[in-house]
Amino acid sequence: MTEDHLQELAVSGEIGDALLKAGRYTEAVGAFRKCVEIRERLAEADSRNIEHLRELAVSYGNMGDALVGVAGVLNANISNTRVAPERLAGALAAYRKSEMILESLAAANPAKASLQRDLSVTYDKIGDVLMVTGNIDEALATYRKDHAIAVKLAAADPENLDRRLDASVSYGRVGDALAAGGQIDDAIAMYRIRSVLVRTLGAIDPENEEKIRTLLRAGGRARSDPSVNGRDVRKNKRLGIASLIVALVCVLFLIGFGSNYQVVLGGSYRAIECALFSFCFLDLVGLALGIAGVLDRTAKKTFPTLGIIIGSVVLPFGVISLLLTIWPLQTPPS
Repeated sequence: MTEDHLQELAVSGEIGDALLKAGRYTEAVGAFRKCVEIRERLAEADSRNIEHLRELAVSYGNMGDALVGVAGVLNANISNTRVAPERLAGALAAYRKSEMILESLAAANPAKASLQRDLSVTYDKIGDVLMVTGNIDEALATYRKDHAIAVKLAAADPENLDRRLDASVSYGRVGDALAAGGQIDDAIAMYRIRSVLVRTLGAIDPENEEKIRTLLRAGGRARSDPSVNGRDVRKNKRLGIASLIVALVCVLFLIGFGSNYQVVLGGSYRAIECALFSFCFLDLVGLALGIAGVLDRTAKKTFPTLGIIIGSVVLPFGVISLLLTIWPLQTPPS
């Protein structure tokens, strides 16, 4: 694969995303079809590369979204739109290809939550098309597969609001299919569970309660975007990791610096003072990152908590070392 092909792939993807969001679905289909062609060649050239295969599945999913006229950010209720039968058939075929790839990847990588969620969302999309085309029983079976994954992911990561939101939506999806098939009592039971989960989500994140309710009323889910209401869960996770890394760097710095700092810095008190000032500033930055990670409800607390603990322990040593270094500079010669 040449550099020109990779550049064409990046451009086609960006163009397709822009056209999809702008509602220019026919043009978006063409752009995503180019992506699929290039990614197929990439996957064929390196069939063991998980990322190439995953991106191929995503490209098929994007092409399906464009065919049914879904904007890609939220799983819009396509039953409210008029879609030509041939476009629905094309979308279903694209989603099925995505499903086949993701089922293989998810089976080979059961611990990789991102792949499991990609498969869950793909089942969701397939179920939507099957509902619109009147295949209620098949739609119900597909929604149940989506539901099983969504509930499992939410149970494995209960602090992740995105996962819990997915699970809430999946209860509604199964309920819709049950209601369409005449199983009203079972549908009501699913809706009641979803209602409880929605109230729980609103209590956890009161600032976004209305947005959550609006999303669920629309039958939506964050599809390709890993954020919930604009907040990127992966970004928040990176805050905690950054905090821990900064704390560990400070520990190594303090150990090495304190053991033989005069050799390292040539015995210059001014240089030592500057280095310790930098150490204290870096440690405070790490603490700030850790606090930001802990305060965010959608991120895990392990990394930021460790960062805060380690940073808090080493900071006093840095401050004391700095004061001891500054003191000789302030003491007049005898």
